Amino acid sequence: MRIKKAEPKDIYECVRLGDIKEFEMSGGSIPDEEYFRDSLRKGLFFVAEENSKILGFMVGFKLTSKLVYLDLLTVNKNFRRRGIGQKLIGRFKDELKKQKVEEYFLVVPLFNEKTLSFYKKLGLNEGEEYKLFHEKFN
Repeated sequence: MRIKKAEPKDIYECVRLGDIKEFEMSGGSIPDEEYFRDSLRKGLFFVAEENSKILGFMVGFKLTSKLVYLDLLTVNKNFRRRGIGQKLIGRFKDELKKQKVEEYFLVVPLFNEKTLSFYKKLGLNEGEEYKLFHEKFN
């Protein structure tokens, strides 16, 4: 298994893997092909691949030269608990350090205890200073 920068040929599989409740936005939309194409151009987009099969992916976006938002991270449910998520995060952090980024942050749905536990085990600090606000336009 290897972690690599995503390529256009990886998009279809990432769309399929990204069709999960945790990635649903207001109105039920999920990341689509356009999102992943934009991520190739503008984001930090990595995939975990084995035998030409995408096992997981992660996408982050630079908000400033020093701050990055980790938008999505998932691993195929049949391949979880094998260290793939940790390897994706490791590759992501290596890239951030190379680019001299000082901090990254992410948002996790409160209902997802396993994901909350995953990030805590990685040593990320749970935010106490901010509350997420959003506004939906019809």
